[in-house]
Amino acid sequence: MCLGESNSLVSNIIDRPDELHDKYVGKDILELDLDREPFELQCAFYDLVGQARGVPIHRLLGSQARDKVELVFWSAPMPVDALVSEAKRAYAEGFRTFKLKARIDTVN
Repeated sequence: MCLGESNSLVSNIIDRPDELHDKYVGKDILELDLDREPFELQCAFYDLVGQARGVPIHRLLGSQARDKVELVFWSAPMPVDALVSEAKRAYAEGFRTFKLKARIDTVN
């Protein structure tokens, strides 16, 4: 299974289910130009094509870069006390890498 990322500040795919339904349901995924599809859907579409062809995604895109990919915990800008709490929760859940989105103007 492929996990993708969506930036909720600029993405509205969940707000337009009818449009997405009309564009994709019943369509042949092999006919889509996947490089031109919304970034929120690309990874899932490549995963489906790979499954249909019986190959991993890297075979569709180029060569395999690594055997494993680390799952990273990340947080949006927040006050320090909330950030400390998030980091402790992430560590307790087994994460060993913590990505912090820092924007000085948004943190109090």
